[in-house]
Amino acid sequence: MLLRPSSQHTLTLLGIFLAVISLALLTLYPLVTGSVQEALATTASANATGGPTQTISQQGLVTSSTDPLPGHETHQSAVILRLRADNAVYDGTLTFTASKPVEVQVLHRAPNSTMPTIPTEFGALNVLPLPGGEGSVTISNIIPEYQEGGFVASLPFSGNAISLHNIDGEPFAASYSVTADVNTGVRRADDISAVETPTELQAITEELQSTTEEQEEDETADEDESDNGGNDNDNDSNNNDEGDEGDEGGVTGTGSGQGQTPQ
Repeated sequence: MLLRPSSQHTLTLLGIFLAVISLALLTLYPLVTGSVQEALATTASANATGGPTQTISQQGLVTSSTDPLPGHETHQSAVILRLRADNAVYDGTLTFTASKPVEVQVLHRAPNSTMPTIPTEFGALNVLPLPGGEGSVTISNIIPEYQEGGFVASLPFSGNAISLHNIDGEPFAASYSVTADVNTGVRRADDISAVETPTELQAITEELQSTTEEQEEDETADEDESDNGGNDNDNDSNNNDEGDEGDEGGVTGTGSGQGQTPQ
C-alpha cells in the first residue's frame, strides 16, 4: 500500500526530529553527568574543610623518623593524623602493632594569641613552639599497657594530632588503623586563676582557724553537758541511798523502844 505524499512528508519530519533529539542527548549527557560529579566533589571538599564534623577512616604501615618538635631531636616518631590548618580536633580510636615499645603522642595546639601564661606557683607545663609561628602545643604521652608477646594496643584519643613516639630514639615500624571524627570550630575554654596574695591566704587561714576553734568549743560544751548530766544522776542516786538508810534506822529504833519494859 502506497502512502500519500502528505503522510510520507510527516514521517520524514518525524524521523528528522527524533534524530535531532538523539544527537542532542548524546551531546549533553557527558556535560550533565560531569557537572553533577563536579558539584558533588565541590560539596565534599567544602564539608571536609568548613563543616562542623567529618569522619576519617585510615590505615597503613609507617616507619619512624626524627621527631620534629623542638627539644625532641633525639626522639623517634611516626605521624598518624597531622595538625590541620583549621585547628580541628580529632576524636576517635587508634589500634596499632609496633615493632618496638612506643607511646601514643597526642598534641593539643593553641594559636600564639590564645595561649595564656600560667603563674609559676601552679607548676610548669611543657609548652613547645611550632615552627613558622604556627602556634604552640602541649603534649600528652600515653604509655599503653602492653601484653606479653608484642607491642599491641587500642585506645581512644582526642587532640589536634596523633603520633606514635619512642622517647629513647629507637627507630620502629608500625601497622595501624584509625577512625576519628574531625571537629572544626572548636572553642577554647582556658580558665587561669590568679595567684592568691599573702593577705588573701592569711584571711583564708584565719577563717579556717576560727571555724576549727568554734567546732572545738561546741564539742567541749557538749562533753561538759554530758558529764554534768552524769554527775546529777550520781548525786540523785546517792541521796536516795542515804534516805533509805535513814528510814531503816528509824524503823529499828522504834522497834527497840516498843520492846523495852518501863522501870
